[in-house]
Amino acid sequence: MKRLSTLSLAWLLLMAPTIAMMAAGKGQALKATATAHGITYTWTASTSTYEGLGYNLYVGTAPGGESSTPVNTALVSVSCSGASCTFTYTNVVPLATYYATLATCVPNGSATTCSAKTAEVAATIPLAQSDIAAPTGFNGSSF
Repeated sequence: MKRLSTLSLAWLLLMAPTIAMMAAGKGQALKATATAHGITYTWTASTSTYEGLGYNLYVGTAPGGESSTPVNTALVSVSCSGASCTFTYTNVVPLATYYATLATCVPNGSATTCSAKTAEVAATIPLAQSDIAAPTGFNGSSF
């Protein structure tokens, strides 16, 4: 009986992060809202209570070309309030399209274990009003 309980405890310790991430990743829909100054990514927080659970956001400028390094420097840099999570990415260029995916992650010793990534979302940065110059006539005179 002691061997069975030892095996059960070992299984629980090894599988808890995986179970938490599987539950956390289900149904998460990443959404992107672009402004002239950045992209705000939103998603529904996990219902998992696994300690240290967080998210990594991966961004790139080509479909399927997200970086293998997350844009958030640490899991805690992602902000969740209640059931809503947000992260604003500001390293953007006007008229460029950015693609992103999200993974639910848990600390695992000195490493981090992450779930499968969400479906990719795309957002195109619009021009800011300050990016649009007033038209000029001949020799630089205004109309």
